[in-house]
Amino acid sequence: AVVWQSDGALAFALHIEQAEAEYLTGRLEEAERSYAQLLQRAADPLDRIDVYMLIITQFETTSRYADAIRAGREGLRLLGIELPEGGADLHAAVEAELSAIRECLGERPIASVVDLPRITDRRARQTLKLLMSLWAPAYISGQVELADLAPARMVRLSLENGNSEESAFGYGMHATTAGWRLGEYERAYEFGRLAIALNQRLDDYRLRAVILHRFAALTNPWRMPFATSLPIAQEAVRVALESGSPLVAGYAQFQQTWYGMQLEPELQGFLEKYEP
Repeated sequence: AVVWQSDGALAFALHIEQAEAEYLTGRLEEAERSYAQLLQRAADPLDRIDVYMLIITQFETTSRYADAIRAGREGLRLLGIELPEGGADLHAAVEAELSAIRECLGERPIASVVDLPRITDRRARQTLKLLMSLWAPAYISGQVELADLAPARMVRLSLENGNSEESAFGYGMHATTAGWRLGEYERAYEFGRLAIALNQRLDDYRLRAVILHRFAALTNPWRMPFATSLPIAQEAVRVALESGSPLVAGYAQFQQTWYGMQLEPELQGFLEKYEP
């Protein structure tokens, strides 16, 4: 308690590292107690967003997708953002974001977005972080409109405010929307390549694995043969294990079986290459 009073910033930094370590080592109940303490003690509301991101990640890892989405919405409310719950309002919100993206882009090539300046506003960046964390639990739990809204909002905010590491994730996940929702597969592929290019430009190893994984799984096959996705997924596994992202490593390892079923003509060959 003393350190919280004498140096709150240091106390927060140490305790959030502790909470993440508890999650990564499977001490999930302890981690949840740490999150609650951090949310209560954090002096800056923007610091609480980093706690909510850990909460969402833990809930996603343990298949508590509704809880993850609820936590994301709570965090966004701290930033003054209320996402529609569903129905016509949520659909209209997605359509509005898609229109805004087209207006912001204008006639510029999608690839040129990599040259936008860096974002400087911390509140805007924390917003991007939370929206990023919402995508997977929304997608996995079948909340398709929310899974489209979160990255679309990220893309629009990035086009208006500049790029951050999280912007690359937004571009990559918006690629899935451009493909499945709009049927614009070439445009989707361009957004996916933009995500990888920006991640490399910013030299961001933290999000590289998830960006590679999602591109290989959800975007690349629309324009390229299945075989070209395999090395991208393998690289995603390697990067995920090196950067402390076991959840992404699992996803990227599993997705390789998708390609294997298409590439291997015989069951025995498939089992030899892809059986754990």
